[in-house]
Amino acid sequence: MATTDAALMTLARGATVNALHEPDLTVEEMRETVLRVQEVQTLEHLSDADVGGIIGYSPAVWNQVKQHKYRGHAQKVLKRLRKWLDERSTQDPMTPGLFVRTSISDLILGACTRATRRQTIALVVTPSGVGKTLALREYARRLGDRCILLVGGESTNTKTAVAWELADRLGIAVPNRSSTALVYRAVRKRLASRYAGGQAAPITILVDEATAVQPAAVNLLRSLHDDPITRCPLVLADTWRLDAQLHSHRGLPGGYEQLRSRAGAQVQWRTDRPVPIEDVEAVAASVLRSIDVEKRLTRQAVRFLHEQVANRPVRNGGRAALELRDGALRNVMQRLHAVADVAEAVGGEPTFCVAELDYVAGLVGHAQQQPDGGNPFAAAAGEPGEPARRTA
Repeated sequence: MATTDAALMTLARGATVNALHEPDLTVEEMRETVLRVQEVQTLEHLSDADVGGIIGYSPAVWNQVKQHKYRGHAQKVLKRLRKWLDERSTQDPMTPGLFVRTSISDLILGACTRATRRQTIALVVTPSGVGKTLALREYARRLGDRCILLVGGESTNTKTAVAWELADRLGIAVPNRSSTALVYRAVRKRLASRYAGGQAAPITILVDEATAVQPAAVNLLRSLHDDPITRCPLVLADTWRLDAQLHSHRGLPGGYEQLRSRAGAQVQWRTDRPVPIEDVEAVAASVLRSIDVEKRLTRQAVRFLHEQVANRPVRNGGRAALELRDGALRNVMQRLHAVADVAEAVGGEPTFCVAELDYVAGLVGHAQQQPDGGNPFAAAAGEPGEPARRTA
């Protein structure tokens, strides 16, 4: 895609210009850089291809540099590696995961709250990218040790895996090679102790990416909800795949009717339901604060993100409907971070105008709306012949 190539080239040119203006590394600094990168490779299991891709070189280049056999411009390669290491050391890993209160997150938190208070099952079905995972994490944070958040996947998909994960979260020391039945009994006993026959609040179990959990594991969780000595409130959350699975006649004995009938709280945000523009504005304001930008987006920029990122008009017969784009509110966050990254690479200050937000579309998986609009970062990069920075 030409859009992606243009944005990536701007990033690469900015990194190259910055590297060329930095003083050369000493021999000691070069050795230290190589050792630090090798340590990261070992700890994070990165291949030479991974390292090369991060700095824009082939795996062979990094392989030769670390063996002190590279006959090219080793200073240039090591400067990029050093910059990457410095960025890692100052990076705040919590920034992308900051909870933002939106109308959608309020609905999700409300469903979780009802599940806990009424000791029932809640079903949360939303499109991808609207803040479901962050809302579940926020609810788990609020409940503290009265809540367990599970994420369906490779390590928590089978009945055995879920039982062991629950035991670990509850601090139960189970002997190795214990059977699933033994682990389940230990978990049940601990949950019953925490519930104390109704004298204390039961432990709420949240399951994100619930469709990745096998039916037998879902049955185990439902049993902990049904059991009168544990009474665990249960929240199952996922995209519309969850809704399809819950109406399937396969998997659980008799289908999922037993689980659906127990669902006393539900949130279903359909794909043709538009995301409020206020939610887009709230997410944008949170992202800008997280990257230390003391400004708000213009109304034109907010409207652009709402129209081009959160919603997409789709014609159905004689009328036009709205469907969420891939990414939704998550894509709003990604675009703003992409603008900041490109501006930093070329040594400029981002304005987060419509032109800049559109230019980085390819970096976050969308098509650019005005591919002939020029490079709005060109003026900061000092590139001749490019249109001047436009403002919205």
